[in-house]
Amino acid sequence: MLLGYVDKARCYQLINRTFEEWFTVDRNQVRGMPLGEVHEPRLMQLITYYMDAALGGREVRFEASIPYAGVSTVPGYRGNRQIELIFTPDVIAGGRVDGFFVAASDVTQRMLDTAQLHQSQKMEAVGQLTGGVAHDFNNLLAVIVGSLALLEEKVGDGRERKLVDAALRSARRGADLTQRLLAFGRRQALMTEFVDANELVDGLTELLRRTLGVSIEIQTQLGGDLWQMNVDGGQLENALLNLSINARDAMPGSGTLNIETANIALDQAYTDQIENLEPGNYVMIAVSDTGVGMAEEVRERAVEPFFTTKETGQGSGLGLSMIYGFTKQSGGHMRLYSEPGEGTVVQLYLPASDVAPTECERSVSAVERLSGQGERILVIEDDPEVRITTVAMLESLGYEILEAGTGIEALEIVDGGADFDLLFTDVFLPGGMNGPEAAREIKARRADIPVLFTSGYSADQITQDDSLDDAVQIIAKPFELVALARKIRECLGDSTIVNERP
Repeated sequence: MLLGYVDKARCYQLINRTFEEWFTVDRNQVRGMPLGEVHEPRLMQLITYYMDAALGGREVRFEASIPYAGVSTVPGYRGNRQIELIFTPDVIAGGRVDGFFVAASDVTQRMLDTAQLHQSQKMEAVGQLTGGVAHDFNNLLAVIVGSLALLEEKVGDGRERKLVDAALRSARRGADLTQRLLAFGRRQALMTEFVDANELVDGLTELLRRTLGVSIEIQTQLGGDLWQMNVDGGQLENALLNLSINARDAMPGSGTLNIETANIALDQAYTDQIENLEPGNYVMIAVSDTGVGMAEEVRERAVEPFFTTKETGQGSGLGLSMIYGFTKQSGGHMRLYSEPGEGTVVQLYLPASDVAPTECERSVSAVERLSGQGERILVIEDDPEVRITTVAMLESLGYEILEAGTGIEALEIVDGGADFDLLFTDVFLPGGMNGPEAAREIKARRADIPVLFTSGYSADQITQDDSLDDAVQIIAKPFELVALARKIRECLGDSTIVNERP
């Protein structure tokens, strides 16, 4: 706590050691010095009203954002510090005020926690909405991509082929956008692996120098003995690249980008303030810049999907929203702090792994054939247009197809004695029986039948059900013809297709 005494002439007569460290001043030199000679004009303008009130005999309490020159740090945070000040009048005999006492507490961490709680609550609601929209849009894209893929096989190399290729490219861009929306809604598939954040940052540094240009100085502060994380390394690398590019854009002309890593232990009192965050050990990765910073109204909307302050065509507004969703789905959280003229700090907190990494045996074999050999597939898909397209794609690959629109219809087909080699079902089905439930009922009758799930969502939505093991097979909508062919052969146990997941 900062303590001091100001006399009625508005000069310091006493300050404590914390005050010295905060402003890097000497208490003996400050004694008798007017406040205007100690502090910058902006701070003086802020506190003048409260000094007048205190010298008028009234105790005042207020908060201020002020520069900090001391050595203690809030990990990953480099902005002004937020302090709570109390000016208490020094009333002597006769009711005369001879000065006032100053007591100030650093409440920066509390301010950051409060802002994060507010942001988490808002983003939770927006995430549910955007995840649902992305799921529905992926069903539409499944029809478009599938139909175009089939057309691609039937047109020549002329004008029609160029039109189909252009449409496919646009559809794939749409699929990429929905994937980012799913990331924000925490519904995209994550391929986790053991990741050392320091190694990842080291590996990115040269790429960042080439990407950001010579006008941006890159500094790193890497924590020692950093804990391992079990996260999607590709998503994390993409997140850091996005944050670095955002930082460059916020530093027109020149500036400094700093990437910091550290081990952080979060206790129950802290995590109770953050939605779906558990206490424990985390690896903190902070990306900060010396750029223009954000106004409060921009900062509050910064991670909303499609919100951007960039010119049209220069950004989709999905970068920060994707990073937010990735950290939340990984069991961590993201914190953003920024002030106009003070730059921006984005902190990612990702859970440390308590399991030592092991070598994963992987065997990659060349794909010699992807087409079917007349095998029969039972397809369950409630959307008629998606079902028509999926069936056409599978038939083009040489499979025979049985169709059902609900889980109940599929069970009737199975109970009718139909023979088939693979169940291919959507996850979310109407009629009181979803895809995983239908698969369990069918496997109870035909235990040897492999199952392939598909969804506009992803694998994490399925494996939340404890009755399904981690080896569940899924292909996300919209899927390409080649990807579908490979996945089907993999599920059917084709010896030329090897699952490369650890």
